[in-house]
Amino acid sequence: MGTVYLAHDTALDRPVALKVLRPEVGDDPALADRFVREARAAARVSHPNLTHVYFVGTEGGRPFFAMEYCPGATLGASPSPGVSTSSSRRPAASPRPTGPASSTGT
Repeated sequence: MGTVYLAHDTALDRPVALKVLRPEVGDDPALADRFVREARAAARVSHPNLTHVYFVGTEGGRPFFAMEYCPGATLGASPSPGVSTSSSRRPAASPRPTGPASSTGT
């Protein structure tokens, strides 16, 4: 439903993971609402293995949210489900500075 990019928070001068609703699902109000509910739910939870949500907004009619960036491999690059990486936190995006870092189906 969303694509995650590595971005830069200019106000706080830090990298962030930016999750943007994909254009092909952006016209569906139910999916847009679900996307925003996902961000709100994530913002309510505090746990060392979860990223923090910093901001939720809309740009050009497309919802997005900015969250903590955790460098490392993408979840798709994990060796197998249930295997943890060397980091104590799960990665939110690829460390590459351009293009989609990862895509999620949720």
